[in-house]
Amino acid sequence: MKARWLRQSGAPELLIFFHGWSMDETTVAHLAPEELDVLLIWDYSDWEGMPDWSGLARNYATVRVLAWSLGVWAAARSLGNGPAFWREAVALNGSLWPVDATYGIAPEIFAGTAEHWLEEGARRNFYRRCRGGTGGTFPVRNPLEQQRELHFLEEAIQREPVHNVFDRAVIGTRDRIFGAAALRAAWARLSETRVAELDLPHDPLWCCHTWREVMELGA
Repeated sequence: MKARWLRQSGAPELLIFFHGWSMDETTVAHLAPEELDVLLIWDYSDWEGMPDWSGLARNYATVRVLAWSLGVWAAARSLGNGPAFWREAVALNGSLWPVDATYGIAPEIFAGTAEHWLEEGARRNFYRRCRGGTGGTFPVRNPLEQQRELHFLEEAIQREPVHNVFDRAVIGTRDRIFGAAALRAAWARLSETRVAELDLPHDPLWCCHTWREVMELGA
């Protein structure tokens, strides 16, 4: 796991963003932080290097958590066993059961993505499906590194159940990675989480302009 400050200015509010699998900071570089400090969490190839969450929280009047795609599971795995130090946690197009035919991505599709990831055409098709067509910036990462990350996640997800940390979940009705039906079924199991459906592809980050705009999707 990697952590990187996108902005650390001593602002009163911190946003912790758990990015999706295969991604990096280049794919969110266009989002203006405005008055927020932003800590990016990404690359779930292991659980080393996890931040001191309670220490971070002491430095801010308000902490919010935002997680997208497989970052939703990673956030729950990282935060679910400790005390809640955040005011709000939002799940964007993700599931707590991401390798599951009913509540996430069918296991054979998940495994197939990893198997074919080193093929350039497969990678381009994946990112097109994420964004509902064209647009956005590709991550600048080694495909073999990304493949290793997905294998690690596949094993960890099936081995480690997680606890829900989310107050609110957003489902994109045009999601072609998880699928809106699977996400509806997943969040219906968790009555404590408020759900909003929006006309969005799997990855709506690239068409937003600020982190605040992303945080307020479905609010």
